[in-house]
Amino acid sequence: MIGRMVTHEFIHPEEIRFQLDADTIRRVRNRLSRLQLPKWADYYINESIIDGEQWSVTATYADGTVIESGGSNDYPPRFGTVRNLFKPVQQQFLKD
Repeated sequence: MIGRMVTHEFIHPEEIRFQLDADTIRRVRNRLSRLQLPKWADYYINESIIDGEQWSVTATYADGTVIESGGSNDYPPRFGTVRNLFKPVQQQFLKD
């Protein structure tokens, strides 16, 4: 599994790599499957907010299918699940 995080300055994106044990991989897969990523729109935007948060998610499945979605200040249903999945990695990244 490869994670990529962009710093708030948008100057030097950093890629972090991490390995997960089999049990963690199973839990992550189960959570991601419940998100129904293929049903997400290509882009979500809240035009009433000028400055805020932009995000993107790219998921590559074992069969080669690639799902991409992104947004600016608007999110698909249950987007908090995505954030929670990667919180431990983000915390480690920010510590280093």
